[in-house]
Amino acid sequence: MHQVTDTSVESNVSSKAAFVVQRLETLLACRQLVMEHTKRATNHTELLEALKLVNTMIQHAARLRLGAAKARVVTACRAAIKANNTITLLKIIREGRA
Repeated sequence: MHQVTDTSVESNVSSKAAFVVQRLETLLACRQLVMEHTKRATNHTELLEALKLVNTMIQHAARLRLGAAKARVVTACRAAIKANNTITLLKIIREGRA
């Protein structure tokens, strides 16, 4: 018969405890990764919706003009967006020029 000693029981219990702690740490890390992914996915969706709205506003501003003026508005709006200049972008949409 196999004799169980106190040290082997303690060793078995401590290894199980270490496994449980490691498992909980892994689950916590996984939960944090899922939360971060959800946050990024939400931000991405909101960004796409905002970009669609800005593009629609630029299209409406361009449709108010004809020919070269229409092309200038679109080009100027794109330049303002690239420069991250919202004040100029709004002025172009409103007035047709910077």
